Amino acid sequence: MEHRIATIIFGALLAMSPFFIFDGYASHGGIQIADEEALLRDISLPSGESISVVFSSRAGGFWVDADCGGDCRDLWLTVSDGVSENTATITDNAVVKGQLVEGVAWLNLSNTGSDSLNIDIQASLPELNSLGNADSSSTRNSAVQANSFLSTSNLAETFAAKTTRGGIHDPSATWINATFNGLDSMYWLIDANISEVLELSLLHSSADVELRLLSGDDGNQVLASLSSQSNTSSSTAPQRIWNTTTDNHTWLEATTTTASSTFSARLAAHGSIDNWPATGEVNDVQELHEESATFYGLLSTGDEDVIMVNASGPHLWKLTSSSTTALDVNISAMVDGIWVPFLAFQGLQSDSTHYSDSSIWTPEATALLKISISSLSEETGIWSFEVMRTTFGDLDSTTDANGAIPMNIDNAMGDWDFIELKEGVSHSGWLSLPIYDGADTYLLNLEGWEESRYRIKLQLTADNTRIVVELIEMDWSSRTIISNSSTIIDDGIEGETTLEVGEGTHLLRIRSVELINGEGNWTWGDVNISPIPWTIEISSIQSEEGIEPWFKGEGFVSQASTGLLYFLGFLMLTPIIWVIWTNRIHSRRAAQLAGDKERLKTLRKMIAEGQVKQAISDLKLSLRTIAALDWEEGVETWGKANIRHRTVAVDLAVWKLAPEFSNKGGVPVLFGVHILKGTWQVAAVRFEVSAGEHWTVISTEPRFLSRGDEVFLDTLAEGSRTFLKVELEGNGTGLEVSMSGLVENKPVAAKHTGSIRLEEE
Repeated sequence: MEHRIATIIFGALLAMSPFFIFDGYASHGGIQIADEEALLRDISLPSGESISVVFSSRAGGFWVDADCGGDCRDLWLTVSDGVSENTATITDNAVVKGQLVEGVAWLNLSNTGSDSLNIDIQASLPELNSLGNADSSSTRNSAVQANSFLSTSNLAETFAAKTTRGGIHDPSATWINATFNGLDSMYWLIDANISEVLELSLLHSSADVELRLLSGDDGNQVLASLSSQSNTSSSTAPQRIWNTTTDNHTWLEATTTTASSTFSARLAAHGSIDNWPATGEVNDVQELHEESATFYGLLSTGDEDVIMVNASGPHLWKLTSSSTTALDVNISAMVDGIWVPFLAFQGLQSDSTHYSDSSIWTPEATALLKISISSLSEETGIWSFEVMRTTFGDLDSTTDANGAIPMNIDNAMGDWDFIELKEGVSHSGWLSLPIYDGADTYLLNLEGWEESRYRIKLQLTADNTRIVVELIEMDWSSRTIISNSSTIIDDGIEGETTLEVGEGTHLLRIRSVELINGEGNWTWGDVNISPIPWTIEISSIQSEEGIEPWFKGEGFVSQASTGLLYFLGFLMLTPIIWVIWTNRIHSRRAAQLAGDKERLKTLRKMIAEGQVKQAISDLKLSLRTIAALDWEEGVETWGKANIRHRTVAVDLAVWKLAPEFSNKGGVPVLFGVHILKGTWQVAAVRFEVSAGEHWTVISTEPRFLSRGDEVFLDTLAEGSRTFLKVELEGNGTGLEVSMSGLVENKPVAAKHTGSIRLEEE
């Protein structure tokens, strides 16, 4: 009700008339305004002027409290309904309360003094579209008809209505204006089937009041509560709570120790939100088709929400959060297949809006950005998180140009970009100084004959920053510079240089003077350092045409070339022949082992008989041999797996091994993977602990790279089958296995939900 009244009063003041009557009704939810705080504070009423506000009233109690900055002696305040007129008691404040009949009512304010009055108002009025005493019961009675409350499923509207005074709230909530009238409790029954989340706020009260959300038809369980111990202040921000609903019904209970207490509250019911992330979800990657996106979520006590977005390449990220409770936010990035922590921050406990914003840079090898959100409060809360990405790519791309000089011409053709030499065509890019991107290097291709010569002209424009551009004629056979020219922008914004070169491929480099001279005194990713934009125009003119070469090859040259090709072809086929022969040997042995089911039992029996070395050797040979079998046949050959997990893309299996198979005193296990769909790049398997200290991989057979609890399998083609023995070190008592990688440049992962206890072996 506060902003409805304040809005009407503010409009009346703009009329600048000695007495103004606004004849109309304030609709439910009030008038949408841009800045609620500005209208609630410092309402100016000039000397001798009056305001009368007309509203449609239900029968019931009312209360109005006007704050004049400590002195309301010059304020005349009344509330009337055509039957009776109630005049405010004037002290430091002006307070009026009483009863209204159903119909039209007036709120009247007059300044009887010689000075202007600045007024703040808080009130509880039985406005027609609000709920009140008549909608309540004095006891929790399941026979009471459930009340209908306004609801919304659009959290974006809720966050758009955020104000510095009111915090985050639903602009379409139901108002509750009630007076106890000798009662000490009142109850409103809410149909919980209409919502998943209830939002309750206490705005004003004339005396002490406590509001509680009670669960179930009998209302025995307290879901959440808020209270005011005395008369509220007009400058006090509303108290607000959010809570999930689980039962068919929920009760709103209001209690007081002051029989005549009056209060104003607001209740909204929120339905399902489509883009609320599942708690702890990490595999659902959000594709940013635009440069920004906003996510919304709900946090109950102990919950954690995880957002994952594609983040390929070096970008500047601005991360902005708003919430109804203080948040604990942790941000990490997957760089070269490894999760790297980047930023952790908490929403300010003292800030009622719980607003935070931060910025980070991600490096070139970044694939994913993960944002983990948890609540620092015991209350249910909602949050919004805006992710804004700024790309500082070169030549209209999202990637950064290579800044080094190529090692040779073949290296240049693979990893460097060509730039077009055409007059009137401009090219733009950035030097991202915060991430030490101090140079951009491009290739210039000039086609011609020997003795051809060209004159290249280059014009550079920058943002009044110190950068240098250089044209380089290269001798790729010796990786030396034949000639070069450059221009530097120091105090101006434009520079120009020319160079005469021969035919072939040459270089253009744009560099930061600060980083060249070692003046870049900042840490990597410093968001206070600005990237440098640059624009160039480059053109060429052929000054010497050169001589077109021509000769006819001799016959013996052609014959010798043919013989050489056959010889080289035979040499290239030799490794293939060796591979085919080796695979035939493994296939024959695999066929033999296929008839020997439960292979691990056989190996355990050999160990029990003292044939340890023979068993270890046999296992090492079987790892590759059984991989030649069909996957299911291979699994049966090993015996029943302790862990088996299959998805549409991959099939995983894990077997426990006897301690005698350990080479370094660790815990040995056998791991197998079958790729069912796609080619997995940057594939890795993680051996996680379910209890105790982390596992550490100390050896693999065959040998693979490992770090910590991960083994890196590199690239696994579709249909491939791989078995390896992994030796783990640690004091863990359980083992969980997961696998991750990139398929078609998109991250995928698979994890078995169960675990095995290794100490039993």
